[in-house]
Order: sequence, then structure tokens, then C-alpha cells
Amino acid sequence: WRSVRQSIINRSTMELEFVALELTSTKVEWLRNFLANIHLGMKPTPLVSIHCDN
Repeated sequence: WRSVRQSIINRSTMELEFVALELTSTKVEWLRNFLANIHLGMKPTPLVSIHCDN
């Protein structure tokens, strides 16, 4: 175990949820582009639903 300084300081839990959604959507977009470029035989790249509790 080790301690790590946080790279983002959030003022509220709502702001934290927005940051998490933004990071997730960036990774999903990268993954969709990757799958579209390697041509696995899937017609369109499937849509991804991201759920948030609020």
C-alpha cells in the first residue's frame, strides 16, 4: 500500500460524479474507435450505456 496525492480536487460529490462520467466516456470513446478500426466483423460498433445514480 502507498498513499497517492489526488490529481483532482472536487468541491462536491456532484462535481466528482461529472468528472467520473467524463473520464469514463473518454475511455469508452477510445474503445469504440479501437473496435471500429480493427474490423472484427461486427457491422456497427455497439452503443454503450453509461449509468449514473443521480
